[in-house]
Amino acid sequence: MKSTLHIRGPFGPFDDPLLYLRFYYTGRAILFDLGELDGFAPRDLLRITDVFVSHAHMDHFAGLEKLLRLHLHRTPILNIYGPDQFLDRLEGRLSGFTWNLTHGYPLIIAGYETDGRVLRKASFSADQGFRRRNLDVRPWKGTLLNEKAFRVTGEILDHGTWCLGFRFEEKFKVNINTGELKKLGLLPGPWLTGFKDAILRGEPPLKRIKARGTAGPVELTLADLDGIYHRTRGHVIAYVVDAADTPGNEKKILNLAKNADLLYIEAAFSIRDGELAEQRNHLTAQRAGQLASQAGAARTRLIHLSPRYQGFESHLVDEARDGAAGKVRVEAGWKETKI
Repeated sequence: MKSTLHIRGPFGPFDDPLLYLRFYYTGRAILFDLGELDGFAPRDLLRITDVFVSHAHMDHFAGLEKLLRLHLHRTPILNIYGPDQFLDRLEGRLSGFTWNLTHGYPLIIAGYETDGRVLRKASFSADQGFRRRNLDVRPWKGTLLNEKAFRVTGEILDHGTWCLGFRFEEKFKVNINTGELKKLGLLPGPWLTGFKDAILRGEPPLKRIKARGTAGPVELTLADLDGIYHRTRGHVIAYVVDAADTPGNEKKILNLAKNADLLYIEAAFSIRDGELAEQRNHLTAQRAGQLASQAGAARTRLIHLSPRYQGFESHLVDEARDGAAGKVRVEAGWKETKI
């Protein structure tokens, strides 16, 4: 499948865990976990519209202020999702600053939390000094964000505290048939980005698109262009960090990572330190590889290694490969990638 996503994991093996997904055709980005963000350029952080926080430990939530400072003057809505009691944590962070000069600022943070049964929503407006306003509570069946092009679902995992694992699914991909383009007298070009975005958004057939023709610019409807593309299966990416090795977690992790194209998963400890992993409610690298194999993931990328293994990162990758038993491609997760 042709790549539609720019994917950025942590910048190093011992950096705070995160997963940044930017859509090539729209420039928009979403972020999983909100730890240290210093490796990102401001323009990349300003693309973010939705943040999915696994839990409020510092290494997963310490980047809120950096993101907030960038978006404060520029963004109308920033959506942030987390587990049970997350809205209290978000409110506490926002109330730690003085906001007497933000009247008229556009930013509204829409916060969400789930305990596995319901999804609660609250808003925090810069114009109102980020005072919390509780909104609706509705039954939750696993979906956090559902749009025409993709969905994000979650599972509540046990880490001694509640922790969310996530699954990102593109609903479909738009592939261009260049032969049909030629038949219509059209040329490839940047206009196809807008065309694909219109299809992904579900725009009506009479939506007009400015195209590049062999004789110059031309304006056509989506209905006119119906034959130049076809839909294919979209990508599936799972993100799992900070989870105890329990039967309950295993079932949920396998559900999140089932047949994923790419699984980002913690490999916090070596199997030699299995007792410590159990005490800290983390997975070993070997167990990460086993879970990836059981889930039928095509590739797994290891993140969130304990700093005690500095200089021995490759050993954890080898342990995960042993756990995967050759059924899954296991890689270091602190590099950029495409799928």
